[in-house]
Amino acid sequence: MISERAVDVSGHDPLRPANSALTALVRTLPAEDVVAHARLVDLGDFVAARDLAEEVRDRAGDPLVALRGDRRWVPVERPLALTPGTDAPLREGGVYLVTGGTGGLGGVVAKALAGTGQRPVLILTGRKATPHPELLAELAESGATAEIAACDVVDRTALTALLDDVTRRHGPVNGVFHLAGVAGSGMVAFTSTAKAAAAFEPKAHGAVALARAFAGRPPLDLFVAFSSRSVLEGVAGGADYAAANAVLDALVRSGVPTAERLLTVDWPRWKDVGMGVPVDPGAGLDPERGGALLLELLAARTPRQVAVRHFADGRPTAAHPAARARTAPAPRPAPVAAAHGGAGPATTADRLGALWTALLGRTEITHDADFFDLGGNSLTAVELMSRVRDEFGVDLGIVVLFDHPTLEALADQIDRREA
Repeated sequence: MISERAVDVSGHDPLRPANSALTALVRTLPAEDVVAHARLVDLGDFVAARDLAEEVRDRAGDPLVALRGDRRWVPVERPLALTPGTDAPLREGGVYLVTGGTGGLGGVVAKALAGTGQRPVLILTGRKATPHPELLAELAESGATAEIAACDVVDRTALTALLDDVTRRHGPVNGVFHLAGVAGSGMVAFTSTAKAAAAFEPKAHGAVALARAFAGRPPLDLFVAFSSRSVLEGVAGGADYAAANAVLDALVRSGVPTAERLLTVDWPRWKDVGMGVPVDPGAGLDPERGGALLLELLAARTPRQVAVRHFADGRPTAAHPAARARTAPAPRPAPVAAAHGGAGPATTADRLGALWTALLGRTEITHDADFFDLGGNSLTAVELMSRVRDEFGVDLGIVVLFDHPTLEALADQIDRREA
C-alpha cells in the first residue's frame, strides 16, 4: 500500500488521520493470514521515483516505511524517561469527563484520579447510565465527587446537553479522559463494512465530536486518549479496532481536540478489565499499576503519543514481542487420555480437545463439537491456531479452522500435516 500523510516522522508533519488507519491494517493482515506479508510506504515531498520503485519491489521489507526526500524512515520504540513536571496532574476541585467511564477500565481511571487527593469532580459517561453504587461510594471516600451519566459520545445533541448541565452545576470541564470504544468486529475476511465502521464511532468519531462540543467553551487543561498497542502491532480479529485507534492517535498528534496538554497512550492488554479479558483472562497490565502509571504520565513531560510495554505476571515484557507471542506455549496435556476415559497415549483429538477446554472453558467436548458453536470467535480462533502450532509443530492457517470447525475434522487436518 502507498499513502500520504499517514505517518508523522518529525513530530510536526501534517497528518491525514484517516490515512493513518492503514498503519494498523498493514500490521494486522499478516496476523490473520490474509497475506503472507503486507507493507505500507508513506510518501512525503521530493521522493524520487526510483526510491519508491525500490521499496515496491522489496516485498519482504519493513512493514511500515516513510520516505521523505532522499531519506528512509522506519518506526522504532525507545524508552521514555519520565521527568516530573512542576505542576500537579489535576486541578484541585477540577471537573473531568471520563467517556466510557462506566466500564471496568473507567473505574480504574476514576479511582486513580480520585486518589490524587485533588478532590476532583468526575463525570463518568456511558451509552447507558449503569448504576455503580460501590464504585461511587469508594470514589466519595477518596474525596471525589462522582456522577454517572448516560451519553453516547458521538451524539452531539446529548453531549452538548451534558456539558451544559455539568458546567451549570460544577463549572466548566477542565479535562477529558477518552476511553469510549468497542471491540473489533472480527477477521477482515469475514466482517462487513457496516460492522467495521461501528468500531470507528466511539474512538475516532468520538474524539471529533468532543472537539466540536468543546469549541467555544473554556479551553481544556488536558485531553487524554486511551489507545491500544494494536496500533503498533496489529491484532488478529480486530483490524477495525486497531485502525480506529490509529486514527485516534493521529487526531491527538494533530491537535484534535484543542487542549493545553494532549496525550494518547497505546496501552497493552489490561488484567481482568477491558476488551482483552474474554480472550486471555488474568493476563496483562495490573489495573492498580496501570492507574499509577497514568498519573506518572500526567505528572511528566511527554510527547503526545506514548506506548506502554506488554505486561505478564505483573512485569513488563520485552520491548518488541513477536506478533503471535501473546501467551506462553501451552503445556503438553499428559493426563488427557485418562480424562477422556482412555488408557493409552493421548490422541491428536484428545490433545486438541485440551486446548479447546483451556480456551473455551468447556469440560465436555465431543469429537463432533463445533468450535464456534461452543463459543469460539475470531479472536479465540487465532489464539487456538497459535497454540496448535506450539503443541503440534504444524502451522495451519486460520481458514483451515473455518473450513474444518469440528474437533474431529481439525484433528484430522493436523494428522495430515504431521504425516
